[in-house]
Amino acid sequence: MLPFVLALMLGWIQAAGGQVAGAPSSNKLVSAKLVYVEPMPFDLDKWIIDDLRAWNRFRQTANSEGVDILIRAKAPERDTRFKLSRQGVPQPKRERNELPVESIVVLDWVTGARLFQADLVNQKPKDDSGPPASEHIFLNVRGMKPDQIAQKFVTQFRLYVEHLQSAR
Repeated sequence: MLPFVLALMLGWIQAAGGQVAGAPSSNKLVSAKLVYVEPMPFDLDKWIIDDLRAWNRFRQTANSEGVDILIRAKAPERDTRFKLSRQGVPQPKRERNELPVESIVVLDWVTGARLFQADLVNQKPKDDSGPPASEHIFLNVRGMKPDQIAQKFVTQFRLYVEHLQSAR
């Protein structure tokens, strides 16, 4: 029985590409071909798909089953606030211009591991060259439209993937 279990575990490790299960696989971004972008508020997903198409690195699909990586956004929870009208009837307040999402995350579809994350910060964009290529970044996006946010996200994601390719 013990040789069977050892052979099974050895086959499982070899099937995982020689990596132990649970170990982070940053090279998944380098080898990925198929990507699914989940629906996002303010059509941010459509802008991200357009920018990924322009990059021509990944193939997009409309079905999330069996993809290599998954791009998901976490939308902020908004409570409806009310104000009293002149007649004393509660009316919903107008929403201020807030960020469409809190963060955009790239996940490994199989393991659910986070491969890249960009947190959106409600601060004015700076004119510097941007943050260094890392797995977790902060993007200053105050006053930006969804297409500009998507372009900034894909640019930083591209820098990170190219950094991983050069480190190989």
